[in-house]
Amino acid sequence: MSLQSAADVPLLISSPNSSSERRISPSWTIAHLKTRLEPITGIPAACQQLSLRVASQDPVALVAADEENIQLAAFPLQPYAEITVVDTRPPAARTDFNDLSAVDKYEMPPAEYEHRTDSVLAWKKAQKLGRFDPNAPSIEQQKIRASEREVEERGKRNRLLCTSRATYSYDSGGCVLKKAILGPIDNCGYCSGSTYSYTIPPRVMYMPQTVPKAAATHFRLQGLATDIMSAGFI
Repeated sequence: MSLQSAADVPLLISSPNSSSERRISPSWTIAHLKTRLEPITGIPAACQQLSLRVASQDPVALVAADEENIQLAAFPLQPYAEITVVDTRPPAARTDFNDLSAVDKYEMPPAEYEHRTDSVLAWKKAQKLGRFDPNAPSIEQQKIRASEREVEERGKRNRLLCTSRATYSYDSGGCVLKKAILGPIDNCGYCSGSTYSYTIPPRVMYMPQTVPKAAATHFRLQGLATDIMSAGFI
């Protein structure tokens, strides 16, 4: 009758810098297990302190006087039990794998990257995408002309009412731009008990403070499409 080795047991391996699931053979010795865990945890085998925790039971130290010959089958291995690896070295002697400042980095010069043929930039050039599209300027002009046509057909898109300095602004120099919207927007003209708008609700919207100040006026967007779109009005 032939003897078969015990089946591998899936165990959870945790250390200060790693956590993973590994299949462990009960026929391994403690010394062999530590050797296998060294590239996983980054802790030298001679500096590892192992403990086995099964469910909610107290951890059992994986230690023996003769670790070269004592097999793991001598311990209560169960599927998905946890082996904790502790680094016994002084903190100053441990390698900090989370500190990337000491890791050598390579930064490719922009000129070299532009001359490569296996880069994303080279692919975009070959496909004529983005700024490499010879028709890109005309596409932007088409968008502007489409906005102008919409203004001509509908008469207007927005109506600038006024600008005012709001008392509730976090920035004392902030300017709130108020405009009437043709479509309904769930805003009102009141904030912190102060009235900032008298337009028909709910057709008021407050613009960010980054929008430049403007004189109170009514205007049509004809001829101003580029400037107005860049200011965020439409």
